[in-house]
Amino acid sequence: MPRLKTTIKALFSIGLILWLVKRFDWQTFFKIIIAVDFKWLLPLVIIGPLTVIFLSLRWSVILKALGLPLKFWVVIKGVWSGIFFNTFLPGATGGDIYRFIFLREVYAGEEAKITSSLVLDRVTGIIALGILGSVGLLVNKSLLCQIGIMGAEFKVVTVLSVLFILFSLFIGVWIMISKLDSTLWLIKFKKFILESMTHSKLGLFNYLLFAKVIAISVITHLVNFITAYCLTRALGLDISFLELVIFMPVLSLLTALPITISGFGIREALLIGFFQIRGFHVGGGERESALAFSFLMVALDLLKAAPGGIWFVFLNKSKQSPILKHP
Repeated sequence: MPRLKTTIKALFSIGLILWLVKRFDWQTFFKIIIAVDFKWLLPLVIIGPLTVIFLSLRWSVILKALGLPLKFWVVIKGVWSGIFFNTFLPGATGGDIYRFIFLREVYAGEEAKITSSLVLDRVTGIIALGILGSVGLLVNKSLLCQIGIMGAEFKVVTVLSVLFILFSLFIGVWIMISKLDSTLWLIKFKKFILESMTHSKLGLFNYLLFAKVIAISVITHLVNFITAYCLTRALGLDISFLELVIFMPVLSLLTALPITISGFGIREALLIGFFQIRGFHVGGGERESALAFSFLMVALDLLKAAPGGIWFVFLNKSKQSPILKHP
């Protein structure tokens, strides 16, 4: 089953990319890439690690509240290695799976709390994205009207997202039915879900914790938006920071769905639709400009994820060590 799902996602990615590059001017694309203004890329050397630190701070606050404290450098290791897995596995769930395994090696028997920490981390991040996007739309209401007339690329992404949700529901129901003969499995599963929900509720209804985590999430997303803004300036695109605040939450949420490999195809389709309705281009074509922006985003993601991969492969010696826990 996992191989089948990965194959389907890979086919989605390849199919979308092939569809998007038809009527594509490669010469214009390479001209845009060659003309990149590198002085706008230099700040990203600092901004990349800064994002990891804020993400680690958010998870660290949640872990401490749930009674799973870790030394901060250990949290950074888990988050950075998770970013590496997010980059190279389908959707944005690979990093969560890694972080679950990583934390379970330190806190064995606390699977429900570990799951809750990841749920709270993910949910508060999504809420913060929604807050920023809503504020941006309130300030610039004209863009809200234009979203409804996005091109064919955006419509394809919407259809794929709906199909993915239906497919996931079908798989979930099929797994539940296939396990109905195992009473023990159902009891364990129910207990695990109830415990996870209890811990998650405690986190969400702890208003001081919730406010603190949301604030960290907002700052984290703003740092990411600054990264995107630097990329637009490096390409010579006339895109305002406010427009990125409105669009980037949509891009982040939809590429996080494990429909394609690491969001490939979904991201490009959304960017092309956004660039076309807003008329953003440099060197002549919205499609080429959108894919040039996507190319820089992916290259930056790979560079940001690389230290996490190195840390995971070469500095993975201290698993299960008591010094990992915060005193």
